[in-house]
Amino acid sequence: MSGHFGKQESEIEKNLDELVPKNVTPDDVRRALSTVPTRSVIVFDEFNRIQDKHCKTLMADTIKNLSDHDIDATLLLVGVAQSVDDLIAEHQSIDRALVQVPMPRMTNEELSQILDKGMAETHMTMNATVRDKIVRLSHGLPHYTHLLAVESGLSAVERKSTEIAEEDFNTAIDQIVKTKHTIAKNYYTAVSSAHRSNTYKMTLLACALSPNDEHGFFTASESARTMAILQGEDCSVSNIQRHLNEFISNRRGLVLQRQGSLRRYRYRFTNPLVQPYTIIHSLSEKLITPSKVWVVGKGQS
Repeated sequence: MSGHFGKQESEIEKNLDELVPKNVTPDDVRRALSTVPTRSVIVFDEFNRIQDKHCKTLMADTIKNLSDHDIDATLLLVGVAQSVDDLIAEHQSIDRALVQVPMPRMTNEELSQILDKGMAETHMTMNATVRDKIVRLSHGLPHYTHLLAVESGLSAVERKSTEIAEEDFNTAIDQIVKTKHTIAKNYYTAVSSAHRSNTYKMTLLACALSPNDEHGFFTASESARTMAILQGEDCSVSNIQRHLNEFISNRRGLVLQRQGSLRRYRYRFTNPLVQPYTIIHSLSEKLITPSKVWVVGKGQS
């Protein structure tokens, strides 16, 4: 890993790999950064993708080490999470060295601007219906705006077309589901059933489509109302409560978090990225039609 570091009007380049041994410790990182002649900022993008607990602990130890020795360096951890608790292990020991900068979900207008920029750079156009679907399905998360747009664009290119049409969007949905990644693993852990039943899938889909607040929380009654719309028949909280209780358990991968007190519980997806993926997977499996997604989820747009 190399970096450019400004020093007055000159610029020098250092290869940080040469400053640390093969098996790096927090002390090694501190000593390496102490040799940098100016303040440095190191960005760790998509930090939420790190699943190894030991790696997260090492990062916490590194931050503490740098802070204790007053090293003029800033580590910027960027990731999708509800709080720093979800990003880094043992953060309590380094609270004084951390500053959380919450980033609210993007507005539909901001997500549309991402698409506008992409279309301009690739000299392609996008069907208005497809644009609307991508924006609404993203649920304020640019990760899905980029992912759906790229996969749809690749499908259009495969057709030798410069316009992204609905058939390309459908291809993108299927392609995303085929790809193996952590989000998919979280989803399958949550909805797996020995009886090949779709019950867990439908309940999680109801959760994903339920109206939620600015922090992503929804209530059991909102999920029950959403389930009633999906099934076309009445659904009470008692009908889905067992599944909600399982979704907050280790057995179902803690796919949901629960806060509040009895009769006033609120739920949200532990990993925000699982919410849109649940809808995408349901579309791919034909558990729900696109038109019903937009009708049920219109309260969240």
